[in-house]
Amino acid sequence: LHFCAGELLRDSRPEQAMNAEFHFRRAFTQGDRNYEARFWYARQAYVNGKLEEARDLFRELRLAPLDPEFKRQVRGVIESEGKPQSFTGSINQLQPDYAFIRRDGQGDDAFIRISSANPVVWERLSRSTRVHFHLGFTFFGPAAVELGLE
Repeated sequence: LHFCAGELLRDSRPEQAMNAEFHFRRAFTQGDRNYEARFWYARQAYVNGKLEEARDLFRELRLAPLDPEFKRQVRGVIESEGKPQSFTGSINQLQPDYAFIRRDGQGDDAFIRISSANPVVWERLSRSTRVHFHLGFTFFGPAAVELGLE
């Protein structure tokens, strides 16, 4: 019931983010296999500004015995007024097939795989390149999608 209440608040009443967090937290217990509830709680804690708590939870979720492809799926994109919210930042670390983006304001990092980016945009990236993106989540933590150059 707590998981369903959290989903309902997250999807229909975004202004109730603190209440959604409350319900997601009560939808699992330490050591159980309710990874989905744990994921949504980590995402909601992150959205509510509890970055350290969210990071700890995502570290645990990385180890969950689930299909790796499932864990890499981006979900829970942050929205504002029913549309994906745009964020800005700069490339903090760039590797041949992935990058980390340092988000403006919070100073946290979002991960992006080359497969999630437009090839034309990816080719123009270098360290410190300014970008805009939407922010979703995987079982590994914050993930950028819809990457564009500023």
